[in-house]
Amino acid sequence: MKVAYEEAISSFLFQYYNARPIPEEIILSEDIEDRHFLERYLKERKGGAVSIYGPKSRLSKEIMPLAIENLLEPEALDLGDAFKRSLHLRKAPERIEIYDISHLFGANPTGVMVVFEAFKTYKKGYRVFHIRSAPSMDDVAAMAEVLQRRLTDEKIGPLPDLFIVDGGKGQLSAATKALRGQNIDRDVIGIAKGERRRGMDDLIYAPNRKNPLVLPRVSPVFKEIVKMRDEAHRFAITSHRKWKRKEDLHI
Repeated sequence: MKVAYEEAISSFLFQYYNARPIPEEIILSEDIEDRHFLERYLKERKGGAVSIYGPKSRLSKEIMPLAIENLLEPEALDLGDAFKRSLHLRKAPERIEIYDISHLFGANPTGVMVVFEAFKTYKKGYRVFHIRSAPSMDDVAAMAEVLQRRLTDEKIGPLPDLFIVDGGKGQLSAATKALRGQNIDRDVIGIAKGERRRGMDDLIYAPNRKNPLVLPRVSPVFKEIVKMRDEAHRFAITSHRKWKRKEDLHI
C-alpha cells in the first residue's frame, strides 16, 4: 500500500510540473523512493537549482504543519488569530503600525508611520517624521529616532498591538530598544529583503531569534505583512517627493 502511495505522489509530481513552472524548492509530507531522480529531472527541465525535501528535513518540519493548517483553515480566516499564531504574538493585533525610512542618496531623510486597524488602512493615523539628528544614510539610527519620537508623542494616538519595521536585524534591534527604553511592552517584527540564491526574498524577523521566521509565501499572514510594508513604501516615497518639491521651490 505504501509503495502504491509513493508511486501516486511521484506520478502526480511528474505530471504537475510537466505543464507548470518549476520552483526552486519542493517540500513533501511523505518520502518517495525516486526523490533524487525526480530532483535531477526537474533541474534539467528548469535549467537551474531545484531541491526536494523529504518529511525528515528541518525545512519540512517547520513548514509542513503551517501548510496543513492553512489547508484546513476555514474560508472565513480570522487574520488576527492567524497573526497571533504564526508570529507568536502576545495577542491578536487590532492596531498595527508600520515604519519605513526613505531618502535620496542620504538627502532629505524621512521616516513614515502607516496604520492598519482591523487590517484596513487608517489613513488619518499616517504620520511623517523628518529626520533631525540621525546621521545621513544611517537607516538604523533614523528608525531609532522615529520610534523614539512616536513613543513620546501622546498626540499621535494609541499605541499599536504590533509594530512592524521595514528592515532586518539592525532596524528590529533599534525598535526593541526604543520600546524597552520607554517601558512599553508590545510585539514588534521586521521585514527585509534577503539574499537567497539568485533571487531576493522577503524575510520576517522577530526579536530573540537568530534566524528569520519560516512562513509559507502563500500564507495569508505573509501576504498581509508584505501588503502593509508595500503601503509604507508607497507613503514614504510619496511623502519624500512632496518634501523634496517644497525644498526645491525655496532654492
